[in-house]
Amino acid sequence: MSFPTVAGLAVEGVTLHEPQSCLGPAFANSTYQFFLSGTSTPTNVYQTGVLTNPFPITGYVSADSYGRFPPIYLDTSIIYRVQFYDSTNTLRWTIDPYTPLLATTGTSTGSAYGMNIATTGEITIPAPNTGGSGVSLTLKTGTLGITPLRLIGTLAGNSAIIINSSATTGTQTATFTATNKPGTATSAPAGWLPITCDGVQYYTPIWHGNPFTPYAANPSAIGEVIVASSVLFGGNGLTTATGGTATPGNWYSPTATNIGASYYINITKTSGLSGLAFSAAQGAWTNIGSGGLTITSNAQAAIGGTYQLSTSVTGTPVVAAGTITLSGNNGVQSPTINVAAPYIFGGNGTGTTGNWYAPTTTSIGASYWVNITQTGGTSGYTFSAASGAWTNITSGGLTVGISGPAGQTYSVTGTYQIASDSGGVNVLGSGSITLTGGTDVQSPSWSGTTPLNLAGNGTATLNGVSTSSWYSPTTANVGSGYWIDITRTSGTAGVNFSAAQGSWTNITNSGLSIGMTGYTGDVGTVSVGGTYQISSSVTGTPVLGSGTISLSVNNGTVIHVYTSPTTNSTETIPTGTTNVYCEVWGSGGGAGASHSASGGGTNYGGSGGCGGFSYSAYTAAALGGTGKTLKYTVTAGGAGSSTQGVAGTAGTAGSITAGTVTGFTTMTANGGGGGGAATSGSSGAGGAGGTATGGNNTNTTGATGSTTGTSGKITGDGSPYGGGGNQVFENAGGAGAAVFYYS
Repeated sequence: MSFPTVAGLAVEGVTLHEPQSCLGPAFANSTYQFFLSGTSTPTNVYQTGVLTNPFPITGYVSADSYGRFPPIYLDTSIIYRVQFYDSTNTLRWTIDPYTPLLATTGTSTGSAYGMNIATTGEITIPAPNTGGSGVSLTLKTGTLGITPLRLIGTLAGNSAIIINSSATTGTQTATFTATNKPGTATSAPAGWLPITCDGVQYYTPIWHGNPFTPYAANPSAIGEVIVASSVLFGGNGLTTATGGTATPGNWYSPTATNIGASYYINITKTSGLSGLAFSAAQGAWTNIGSGGLTITSNAQAAIGGTYQLSTSVTGTPVVAAGTITLSGNNGVQSPTINVAAPYIFGGNGTGTTGNWYAPTTTSIGASYWVNITQTGGTSGYTFSAASGAWTNITSGGLTVGISGPAGQTYSVTGTYQIASDSGGVNVLGSGSITLTGGTDVQSPSWSGTTPLNLAGNGTATLNGVSTSSWYSPTTANVGSGYWIDITRTSGTAGVNFSAAQGSWTNITNSGLSIGMTGYTGDVGTVSVGGTYQISSSVTGTPVLGSGTISLSVNNGTVIHVYTSPTTNSTETIPTGTTNVYCEVWGSGGGAGASHSASGGGTNYGGSGGCGGFSYSAYTAAALGGTGKTLKYTVTAGGAGSSTQGVAGTAGTAGSITAGTVTGFTTMTANGGGGGGAATSGSSGAGGAGGTATGGNNTNTTGATGSTTGTSGKITGDGSPYGGGGNQVFENAGGAGAAVFYYS
């Protein structure tokens, strides 16, 4: 368009609404000068409508000697400030902002009718003047296409059409089924079109195609914002972000089977440490594939980038673009190091606190170098290794301590980097490192019999015996200023520290006792081990002391004695057992009945026989170890007889058999025989003793006609058991027993 100005009948200094091409000789060599709105920064205007050929001097256009200006084309994306200077270079007027005029009669900001365009790009079409068709806007298709109007919304579900002061109500009625497109078979709507009338949003059902498929926008690739540890661009268009999010969640919409085979992705790294890399598609167009493409990174630290999607392996055209940030993966880690010196970079990837490489890998340290830059700390103290130099961690590890004079409290602070090469070109991890030393808090390793008592004055005892102090010099009431945290690392299953395990616990001025829990019923020496840290804060920062702690207790022996009749009951070998000893008795026979003697008096029946006894000894290992089971049976004694001429009842066998143990021989102790019945001429015979088998140490036959059973081999087993019934009282025989002893 040609920028108009004053001429003819126009009012001086006011722009005309008719385009002018000549201002006359009075304006020879006058100029228009164009700036960004609100500034004095010149900006381009153009010689052609395609906006590719700006005037030679930025924002400067001059008339010829007759006051004629060439056509001037403005960039509609720019809001201009325009100044007009006459032939004497005198500023005649300034318009800021300048609203461009349309090249159609009657359309400008100065007209009451026609289209108005605000500097913000908003277009308003007032009602038409009288005398016309009465239609404010008529759209006709032309050679550029067949669609006269296209409305593009910015958010699904929001109205793209707003109609005010037009809707009405009346007596008309309409019958309509929303599941049926008029004139067709029943089908669900393809979608719902939102239209706002007078501030109220309505939804109109819409259909398309035949058959009528669910509504979907034009299928297309979509750029996303991805923040995760890894991401899967699915072969069907779905995006799965592990350990984070992908927004909106589809790289292609709507989803379509095998769509990934038709698309390629290329990632450009834009941020992150020098050695970090995306696992796929970095700098190369890579097919997503029908099975999808998973992208991760090679370390824990964050790596960022932008990516593009294309339908061609050449990358042309680019159909979508997004951003991708990945972190938290295996490889070199970036722990924050804050410990009492020294810190050890383990050759297998472990560290004094947390891994520097994951997962733990034998000899991985030989492939990595560390460099520490000291940024602070106590004057005169430095890191003892890797300070300002790339140093190999080695397969045996690297110890970093503090170098400097002896002192009571000192520290060094810095940052570190870990690289996969000796020159530090490929940096994969970084973080902060703070080491403390010389503190009054000590770092002893404690090992002994429970409990460990940390006194409030800094001293310590193990089972009442003085041991290494946790604080030096001894200072009254120092305990309230320090906390301890224990991490259990070893010991008997189920046994734990009684205090400070897994939580920062104040030592207090009255001290802290740390014992053991969970060992009741265990046999032999029971232990628990771990590492500890001591801090001057309940948060654990800073750590001032650290070491190991191991407590134990000799839980001695356990004996289980069973004398009540039972069948096939279960006995479990306790934790900590080294040796297993087993005893079993059969029950005694009952006494026989008495009889009146022919010469007067009484002839007594015979006493019952004693039950047999069997004894075995095994190592727990030979039986398969602790936790394995045995089965045992205990029987009641045989009944005595008080019926003249009737003998006593024999006792029954007791036994110990294998449950889940291995290598065990069944032990059987048979019951004693019943005592014989007396006659008028003689007393009854004593019952025979029961035999025994299966004991790998002792198998003893019970005594004949005796009320005293066989004594066992285990101290404290309560024997004898299984004695015969007394002939005088016509008693029942004694019950058998089973005894288990563990050491």
